[in-house]
Amino acid sequence: MKLPGNPYFITSLVFLAIVVTGGFLFHWGEEEFAYLLLLYLIVGLGIRLDDISKQMGSGHPRPTQIGEDEDSIIGLLKDIKTSSAATNAQLEEILKRIDEKDPAKNG
Repeated sequence: MKLPGNPYFITSLVFLAIVVTGGFLFHWGEEEFAYLLLLYLIVGLGIRLDDISKQMGSGHPRPTQIGEDEDSIIGLLKDIKTSSAATNAQLEEILKRIDEKDPAKNG
């Protein structure tokens, strides 16, 4: 029997086995089951956060892949240079406007 790749299904099966084992063999009470439910929720949250982090990082290449493609690095550096030059030009324009408005404050 092949288990589905869904981590929630596998986690649920593991916790169900723990609940059944604890209930029949160890005669657990309400406190133990409540603690196990808390652990189940924490593990489920961890799985969900892992899924979210994988989805967020899927658009970016791994660092090992970046080093393999030197042309893309050079292209990225050129883009950064272009955008920083445009930002500097805009900042200089803003400073000129501020100086024209009130030259007494700035010098």
